[in-house]
Amino acid sequence: MAKFEGYKDIYVFVEQKNGVIAEVGYELISEARKLVASIPEMGFKVVGVLLGENVKEKAQEVISHGADKVIVVDDVLLKDYSTQFYADALTQVIENYKPDSFLTGATVLGRDLAPRVAARINAGLTADATKIAIDLDKAKEGEALLLVTRPTFGGNLFGTIVCPDTRPQMATIRPKVFELAPTDTTRTGEVEEFTPTWRTTDPQVFVEKVIEKVKAENLSEGYESYI
Repeated sequence: MAKFEGYKDIYVFVEQKNGVIAEVGYELISEARKLVASIPEMGFKVVGVLLGENVKEKAQEVISHGADKVIVVDDVLLKDYSTQFYADALTQVIENYKPDSFLTGATVLGRDLAPRVAARINAGLTADATKIAIDLDKAKEGEALLLVTRPTFGGNLFGTIVCPDTRPQMATIRPKVFELAPTDTTRTGEVEEFTPTWRTTDPQVFVEKVIEKVKAENLSEGYESYI
C-alpha cells in the first residue's frame, strides 16, 4: 500500500479578481506541467482550482494554459476575496479531492490564504519559493516528493525544503519566477463543479477593544485616566 494512498496530482490555485485571472496561476500551471512530465510513471495530472462567482466560463481558459482538469467553486460568497469563505471552500476541495501537491502564488491573497488552509488540514507549507522540482529517485518508489527551494538569510542563501510526512505538499511561489507557456486553445480538459457546505454564511468579524493606559497630564491629580 502506498504511503499516501488516494493522494494524486498537482493542484494549482488559480487566483482571479473580477473575472480576471492573475498571471501567476498560469505560470504555476506551466511549471506543474513540467513536473508531471518528469514523472510519467506516477500518472499525475495538473488540476486548476478556480474560486469566485460566475467564473465557470473561465475554466476553458485555464485548460488552454495547460490544466488537464479545472475544479470550479462558484458561489456568491466567493465574489470578492474573503479569508473566511475562501479558506472554507479551499479546505473542502482539498479534503474531497486529496491533491498530492498544492501550489499557490505568493501574492497578497495567496500569502493570506495558503497558511490558513495548511493549518486547518495540518499540512506543511513552504512560503515564497523560487524553484520547485520532484525527487526522481523517490518517484521510482512511488512517491512524488516535492523539492521546494526558497531564499533565506536575506536572500544570501537558498534552502530546499521537503514535507515527507503530510499531504498535500503546499507551497506559495513568487510571481515571475517561472516562464509562462504559450496558450493552446485546442486543448481539451475536464471541468467539474464543487459545491461547498458553509458552516455559516455570516462573515465572522472579531473586534477587540484595546484600552490604553496613560498618565494624567496634571501629575498633582494623583490618578490615572483611561482612553
